[in-house]
Amino acid sequence: MITFMTWVGVGAAAVAYWVLGAIWYSPIGFGKLWIKLSKVKPNPEYMMGVMIKGFILSLIGAAGLMCFQYRLGITDPVQGILLGLTAWVGLVFPVRAQALVYEDYSLDLFCLNAGYNIVGFMLMGLILSFYV
Repeated sequence: MITFMTWVGVGAAAVAYWVLGAIWYSPIGFGKLWIKLSKVKPNPEYMMGVMIKGFILSLIGAAGLMCFQYRLGITDPVQGILLGLTAWVGLVFPVRAQALVYEDYSLDLFCLNAGYNIVGFMLMGLILSFYV
């Protein structure tokens, strides 16, 4: 049964994914490379809006992964990580890869973003395994 604690797990997984992204795309992570590859001209107001929207999207992703994890009865941390990997391979990768096929999208930028997504989904799967 989905309980209050399940939703706490969704919140924890979303925060972890969002924090990972904040580090991944920061100057101590891959921020300089991301700015160069994406041609984004970040300013504080722009980045604040992006980070808020990013957190909302993290909540949606964590809730979706929780639904799979709950339905499959996954409570083992290793299985949670593998579910995150499977979700990335089966759902995230094909959608993100279409940008390579249909848009003028850099392979380097794709790999940078895909790395964040794969690590993030595996992290969310791990965290959710303790709450489902």
